[in-house]
Amino acid sequence: MTQALDPFMSPYQQQVIDTTLADFDRQAAQRQQSIADQAVALGGFGGGREGVMQAEYQSGSDRNRASLQAQLQAQGFSQAQAARQADLQNQMALSQGQLGLGQATLGLGQAQQAFLGQDVGALSTLGAQNQAQQQAQLSAQQQLLQQQLMQPITAAQTYGSGVTGLIAGYPGQTQQTIQPSSTPGFAQTALGAGATLAGIYRGFGLGG
Repeated sequence: MTQALDPFMSPYQQQVIDTTLADFDRQAAQRQQSIADQAVALGGFGGGREGVMQAEYQSGSDRNRASLQAQLQAQGFSQAQAARQADLQNQMALSQGQLGLGQATLGLGQAQQAFLGQDVGALSTLGAQNQAQQQAQLSAQQQLLQQQLMQPITAAQTYGSGVTGLIAGYPGQTQQTIQPSSTPGFAQTALGAGATLAGIYRGFGLGG
């Protein structure tokens, strides 16, 4: 325990103890001289009474000196113990602060990961919406193109039906209706139907 407190002991403690004890010794010497002076004044210098008084005083002085030294050392020990306790509390507070910082950093990392997941989800949704919109635009363009390709064929079929109705005595004619198709052969079928109608018109002298 004492070694653990050594770093917290005041470097001036021993100097304080030595100075205090030296002052005590000077006062004790003055008191002993005063006893001797009293003995001289009473004519008992060097007698047995003086010796008893000196011995009693020295015994009491030694006890007081030892008590004073112990008090000074105990005071230094208490101060060192308080300093060590304060240092331990500071270290504990620092550790708790570092732990809190680590937890805050972990929470920030988890929040960033969550935000990243939300961004990815939002980008995926946006990409799906853009793809659906582009697909709808392509479908609309395809339908418009089919309508444009079918317009002359439909007109020719309508005109051919009217001409057939006007020809009297002509054997029963079969009317062929061409349905729109989205297959690659759709344009070829349309061209073939147009050529057939043109041949009929020329056969009846209706063509140019």
